[in-house]
Amino acid sequence: NLQCRVSGPSNIRPGQTFDIGVEVANNGNGDATAVVLQIDIPEGVGHGEGAGGFIEFPIDRIEPGQTISQSFQFTAIGPGSIRRACGLSSADGPGGSCDIQILAAEVRLRIVKDGRGTMFLGQQGEYQIAVGNAGNASATNIVIEDALPAGLRFVSASDGGQWDGSK
Repeated sequence: NLQCRVSGPSNIRPGQTFDIGVEVANNGNGDATAVVLQIDIPEGVGHGEGAGGFIEFPIDRIEPGQTISQSFQFTAIGPGSIRRACGLSSADGPGGSCDIQILAAEVRLRIVKDGRGTMFLGQQGEYQIAVGNAGNASATNIVIEDALPAGLRFVSASDGGQWDGSK
């Protein structure tokens, strides 16, 4: 009666290397021999052998009540949801399976500046800076700086915008 449990981070960043821990337990009353732990590697995840595919980790024998732990290192190649599935097989009977869901989160800010292209002397102009996040992670502590062109004078800003004349 083989069981597995997988652990690892729930959130990572693209390009980040991360560890996955796998525990294989024999909850039966006899030895489990010729056990093979197979870890599926989805596209978009790198490991020492490349990207995608699977890793097979052989375990000669697991005694009753014994738990074997092993750690594997991977790299998230891009953003998205990563499902890491692990399967067990044994010469002595059915294996088990387990999985973990990991989010490779990415912030992708999009900044658009829009306003009047031509203004006349003494005329007040207005322009907007819109910020959007097309990524799958929250963006926090964002500071947007924009230079005021020569010959213009700052009047006001909305949504907490401030003028810093020292820059």
